[in-house]
Amino acid sequence: MESTYKRFIDVTLKELKHELVKEIKEDFTRELRATTKRFKIQRTDKVGFRKKSRRTS
Repeated sequence: MESTYKRFIDVTLKELKHELVKEIKEDFTRELRATTKRFKIQRTDKVGFRKKSRRTS
């Protein structure tokens, strides 16, 4: 009977670990995409930016 409980606990722990790893991967991917998107926006904001020259008359 103890071996059945131990096996059940082991299987449950493996499933929980699998779900946790899956959640971490999804969160990491989401954060990576957001960071990449912000980086691309920052780069495109800087490209083609010129200071207006001041004319002294």
